[in-house]
Order: sequence, then C-alpha cells, then structure tokens
Amino acid sequence: MLSGDLTIREATRTVDLEVEFLGSDPTGLQGEPRIGISARATVSRRNFGITFGLVADGAKIVVADKIDIALDVQAFLAA
Repeated sequence: MLSGDLTIREATRTVDLEVEFLGSDPTGLQGEPRIGISARATVSRRNFGITFGLVADGAKIVVADKIDIALDVQAFLAA
C-alpha cells in the first residue's frame, strides 16, 4: 500500500494505491536494470467536488461516481 495526495479541481485528498511489484530485468532494453510496478486505486468524484453527470432525481447516470486509477510503470536507474 502506498499513500499520496491527489489533486483534482483544486481539491486535494489522500489516495491509497494498491501496489504490486511485477519483477525486474537485469538487462533491460539497452542493458540497464529495470523494474516493473503496477498500482491501482478507486476514488469518488464527489470527494473532489465533482457532482455533474451523477444520478439526479432518478435520471440516467452519465458518468459514475467511482473512478478507477491504474498505473503501470517501468523504471530504470539513469546513468
């Protein structure tokens, strides 16, 4: 678990990311060591003050309140 601040529309909230180490490659694309990391979180648009597009008086949902965040990262040490 990794926590950090996320700011959307001038509202900052702490978000907890579920992080998974995907592995390492000692001889990356150009011979450098690399690692792979994946991170996921779900946030509520309401928590950031975004309420347009949500259910209003039984009307259709245009955009869901819960938004998934997905990060897939490759990292290497620069020389």
